Amino acid sequence: VMKLVLSALDCYQCVPLPGQSGCDRRSVTCSPTQSFCGTKTSKSDPSYQQRNCMNHQDCEQHQFSTYNVKCCQSNNCNS
Repeated sequence: VMKLVLSALDCYQCVPLPGQSGCDRRSVTCSPTQSFCGTKTSKSDPSYQQRNCMNHQDCEQHQFSTYNVKCCQSNNCNS
């Protein structure tokens, strides 16, 4: 019996508090359903960014919202 072992993806997580543009970045291990690292940038305020683990749907869904979204699939690629 062959056992499949998948290593979890590590992504930077950074969610600014309301009214702030910066935040402390830290690396987190994503859940198995989240296979992308993402960076969301507000279209109305480019200084506002969020970084986090995302799933494929998150990466596709936000392309048409008030955010620009960039997704990648290697450890901590959303720096």
